[in-house]
Amino acid sequence: MKRLIDLISTSFSNSILNGLLGLAVLIAFGVMVRATLPAGDQVPVSLIETGAEGPVSQAGSDIYLPFVIRSPSGWSSQTSGVGNLLLGVSCTADGQNCMAVGSQIALYTNNGGNSWSPVTPAGIAGLVLNDVSCPSASRCVAVGQRTGSAGIILVTNNAGGSWTPFNQSYRMDAVDCISTSECVAVGNDSEARFTFNGGASWGSGRLGNTPLFGIDCISSKTCWMVGVGGRVIGTYPNAGGPGGIGVISKKDLLLAEEKSLLSISCVQQSTCVTVGEIGKIFKTTNTGGNWSSQSSGTGVTLTGVSCPGSSLCYTVGDGGTILISNDDGSTWAPDDSPVAVNLKDIDCYGPTNCLAVGAGGTILLRQ
Repeated sequence: MKRLIDLISTSFSNSILNGLLGLAVLIAFGVMVRATLPAGDQVPVSLIETGAEGPVSQAGSDIYLPFVIRSPSGWSSQTSGVGNLLLGVSCTADGQNCMAVGSQIALYTNNGGNSWSPVTPAGIAGLVLNDVSCPSASRCVAVGQRTGSAGIILVTNNAGGSWTPFNQSYRMDAVDCISTSECVAVGNDSEARFTFNGGASWGSGRLGNTPLFGIDCISSKTCWMVGVGGRVIGTYPNAGGPGGIGVISKKDLLLAEEKSLLSISCVQQSTCVTVGEIGKIFKTTNTGGNWSSQSSGTGVTLTGVSCPGSSLCYTVGDGGTILISNDDGSTWAPDDSPVAVNLKDIDCYGPTNCLAVGAGGTILLRQ
């Protein structure tokens, strides 16, 4: 049975609230906290994660905080040591090994994002890396743009110690690795590049004439890609279709608005969430058969989305925007952000564990 701690107070002042925050460790071990709420006072809802019992928040009554009191923001700024624009971030499944890439920069951490070191590829001058995917602690694949419109794919097998370049004719914008051997990349020429040997060689298959900006591969048989005009394409890259690419589904969700979708994340085989310009969010629950528009509550550009499971999804965007959903992307609410700069990408490796990156070398850690 839970123990009960009575907090005697005549005012729910900031000092009392700070005291409650200090009891978070006790609550985490099953302690229930009770306090008296005087008339005219309220408990900030953002500070309470409740269980089945409540809380009761009427003035003059007891309130019960049965589980966890948290700080107003679970996000903290980390020192990147650089001022470069960061555009992509990827972590291994345990969240310990991550890479962030951007304008003439690549950074690596092996301690969950608490400290970062440069692992910039040679000849980086003029190179912009738009995205990265790390299927293991040592192997990462980064994609981007060289001088002009030419693109590049870079592969490292030693956590950025050295890189193997694969030059492309057009800019590459997004990449996702299903495993250490299988990765798919997309970009400005509407072709998907894919490898089945860890990046040693790359094939390609055309997917129409629409530039693609985001990708999420659920398995070796299913990848979802998004781009200009709200194009959403479901593919199976090793199915033996034209050019090695077979199309499951193809829809254009923002043609009338002439806007783009920029990022996509799939909760499972059938359920995916995609975000983009003017605060647009769409969700499918039937493997792309239908996409329904979801209200984001904002009109800013949303640049990254990640759904780590347990019904949670996060999206980031311009002006330091961070939104959170606890129902697989159907409804959204602001998550407290410690910055106001444009955020460009997010990767979550646990229900409440994420990294986000953006302008000015910004790296945010959620724990």
